[in-house]
Amino acid sequence: KIQAQMEELERVEDQLGIASRENSQLEEHIAQLKQDISAAQDDAQRTINAQNEELEEMEHVIECLKAEIDRERKLRDGQSAAAAAALEDMPSSSTRQKKIDR
Repeated sequence: KIQAQMEELERVEDQLGIASRENSQLEEHIAQLKQDISAAQDDAQRTINAQNEELEEMEHVIECLKAEIDRERKLRDGQSAAAAAALEDMPSSSTRQKKIDR
């Protein structure tokens, strides 16, 4: 009976050793997965930050272009108004012709 108990104890110890090694391997695997997840999160955050910076730059460029378009439009409208006023101030061709005829 003692021999059977000794053999049972050896089997249990063997199983415990196997379980302990498996547990250790699982813990190492878990630690590696945690490192991989952390690295992936860091990469994702860097990507998000870079995209946000690019977006801000694009928004700034758009605002600058809108302002430039507004300036150009005002300049063009001002020039059109000035040209129209100049045309109104100019004597018409018939008035010029009458002066020439006199």
